[in-house]
Parts: sequence; structure tokens; C-alpha cells
Amino acid sequence: MQISLPAMFAWVLVLSGVVAAVGAYPSSRFIKADGLIVEMISALLVLPLMLSSGILTFLASRKGPAWAASVFTSSGVIRLIACCALAAGVILAYDLPKIAMLIWVVIFYIAALAGEGIWLVRAIHRHVHVEALGSDHVTEED
Repeated sequence: MQISLPAMFAWVLVLSGVVAAVGAYPSSRFIKADGLIVEMISALLVLPLMLSSGILTFLASRKGPAWAASVFTSSGVIRLIACCALAAGVILAYDLPKIAMLIWVVIFYIAALAGEGIWLVRAIHRHVHVEALGSDHVTEED
């Protein structure tokens, strides 16, 4: 299965960057000075976990698309628990708005999950075309 690790980084980081850019104004407007701090801390909590999960999915893809999909699905619970634990630790350690922190963790988690999911679905879709049609019939647009 041909799968690109830089593509995973691009999908996750671009979607998360768009979310951060769109949410910067409301965060600074409604949560005041702590809004942007909470937003960036949430991104720093979620993105390393999601990118490391993508690396595990990439490594599992060497055994085939079923392995990649299984690792992606099964690591979801671990990612969610780890994100919640890290967010709880930061909330307890620092005096930051709790609700805003949890909302941003969820938003970044969903954005990164969507990016990783799109990346994996596109890779599996391409693999199915290669297997069904042979590598001679697959173009760059697939």
C-alpha cells in the first residue's frame, strides 16, 4: 500500500491551522487575554498525539490497508483518553478557563481526526484502484 507520511502531516496541520485561524478572533474577543493562550495550549496538547497516531498508522500500512484501518480505529480510544488526561492536567496545574480549554481540545481533536481520516481514506481508495486496475491504469488524479 502506497501511503505518504508528509501528506498526513499536511492534512492534519492544515485543517488544524484553519481551525486555529478561524477561532482566533472569537477566542480573543470572548475569553479575553487567556483565549489565545488556551487555544494554543490545546493545539500543543492535541497535535503531537494525533501526529504520533498517524505515524503508527503509517507504519501499520506496510502490512496492508486492513492493518492501517485497524490501527487508526483502535488508537482512537487511546488518543481520546490521552487528550482528556493532558487537558485535565493543564487545567489543574494552571488557572485557565476550564470550559474554553475543553472546547478547544475537542475542536482540535475533531479537526486532526478529520485530517487523519481523510488522509487514510484517500490512501486506501488509491490502493483499491491500484489493486483493481493495476498500476498502469492509475493516474496522478486518483
